Amino acid sequence: MQLQLVEIQTEPEATAASKLPTGRLYSTGRGFVPNVRRELYARLLEALGAKAGGGAPVAAPENAYPSSYEQIAPGHVVLVQADKLEWGWWEAVVVARQNETVTVRWRDYKAAEFVRHFDAVALIRPPAPPSPGTKPSAS
Repeated sequence: MQLQLVEIQTEPEATAASKLPTGRLYSTGRGFVPNVRRELYARLLEALGAKAGGGAPVAAPENAYPSSYEQIAPGHVVLVQADKLEWGWWEAVVVARQNETVTVRWRDYKAAEFVRHFDAVALIRPPAPPSPGTKPSAS
C-alpha cells in the first residue's frame, strides 16, 4: 500500500494528524486504512513539509496547465500514458523535467514516481474562463 510512517514532532503536525480517520488492525494481521479527504491530506503534507515523501513538496505553478511542451515544469498537470496502452492516459503531476523526459507521479493514485518521454505525455487544455455576463451553471 506504500504507506509512510512519520513521527509527529510539532503542534501543526499534531493538529493535522488528529483529524485523520482511525484505521483498524485485525488479529489476523490484516488492517483497514480508511480514505482521507484530499483537502485533509494536502494540509497534512503541508504541515509535515519535507518529511513526507522524502523531499520537499512540489509547489504548483500559478497556471497548472502548460500551453506548450517547452513550458512543462514541476507542478504542472499533464496527461501521461499508462504502462500498457489499453490502460489509457491519466492525469499526472510533473516532479522534474530533463530535456524531453519528465519525472511524474499520478495525480489521484499513490504510487512511485516514474519517467516518461514526451511521446507519452499530452497537454491538458485548461477550462475556459466564463464569458462576461454569464451565470455559472449549478452542477
